[in-house]
Amino acid sequence: MNWHVGSRVMMNSIILAGPGALISTLLTGCLIRGIFANPFPEGGSTSHLIDNDVDSWPWSSAFLLGSILAATDPVAVISALNALHAPAKLTLLVSGEALLNDGAGVVLFEMFLEIANGAEEFHFGTALKNFCWLSFGGPLLGLLIGMLVYMMCKLLRGSDFIPVVVLTGAYSCFFIAEMHEVKVSGVLAVVCFGFFMAATGQYAIESHQLHSIHSVVG
Repeated sequence: MNWHVGSRVMMNSIILAGPGALISTLLTGCLIRGIFANPFPEGGSTSHLIDNDVDSWPWSSAFLLGSILAATDPVAVISALNALHAPAKLTLLVSGEALLNDGAGVVLFEMFLEIANGAEEFHFGTALKNFCWLSFGGPLLGLLIGMLVYMMCKLLRGSDFIPVVVLTGAYSCFFIAEMHEVKVSGVLAVVCFGFFMAATGQYAIESHQLHSIHSVVG
């Protein structure tokens, strides 16, 4: 990602991926509950997700499916924009929203999955607290690991171990974030780690090593 261009559309990407994904989840959940009937027979293997006293989906299950459908994949759109030589700002707006949207979708899915499974009784305050912890904890962890990797790259500048350090940092983001003791969004942690390295971390790495890292990551 070209950070100098992407930074100018970052706030718009965050708005589309955060509140946009939440609104899409809620609207899709309402549509599912209003249109579709209870698809599971009483006593089925997934009957714990459905309130069998009603003919329609309960809100928890409807929003659970809505969170899955809210995270769109704009690969075809980005390919079309590149083929049409669209402005880089527009292309990065769509691709940046796609990166953050995946993380927001995972956060919403995990929250509604616990509610649908009966792991916890729904309380708006608790749900908001969990959403904020998953949403903001992941990016903070990604920034923290990004700064540690940046300092290590400066200390090892020119060393052949730098690509290993960067890749280890990226995998560590997801692994630590998904640990039961931490439990924040691993997707958002890795995305923010990548943003930090694109904005700042790359200046502690030699150009030929950057090429090696890009070749491995793809």
